[in-house]
Amino acid sequence: MPGTLSIRPIEARLTHNTRILGSMDTYYQVLMGYQSFRSKLCLKGGKNPHWDSVVTLKKSDENVLYIELKDHRTATTDKTIGVCQVDLDNVRENEKLEWYPLYFEEKPAGELLVNMVFSPDESEKSNEKSEPQKEELSKVKEGCSIPKDKYV
Repeated sequence: MPGTLSIRPIEARLTHNTRILGSMDTYYQVLMGYQSFRSKLCLKGGKNPHWDSVVTLKKSDENVLYIELKDHRTATTDKTIGVCQVDLDNVRENEKLEWYPLYFEEKPAGELLVNMVFSPDESEKSNEKSEPQKEELSKVKEGCSIPKDKYV
């Protein structure tokens, strides 16, 4: 269902540290279809990073969203800490707050607390509202004594 998806990764509980010395400077990257977003760094977040940014993406036919946690490196390539997969079929208009498991190389890497809110496009809302109205109208028509060919 098309609409707008607001995603807010709040915090993570990680099982490993990618650094031998010091704490990780963690950021997340949200990937949905052809869209992506990279957060600011949680400096020295270590194994318990947290963020306060909200990502807003347009959803069309996508069924899956990926959130990847990475450790920012100054001198070398950033290291992946873990990835979680969110099934978008379970995200509806209501706000959803849930812990998602993180995996790295098919092994558990921790969990990520994510708050999501989906808002359907206005055209979708009006289509959803019109369907129950049609159903209610047909119920009224069934109980009506006017011949069926006389009403719309």
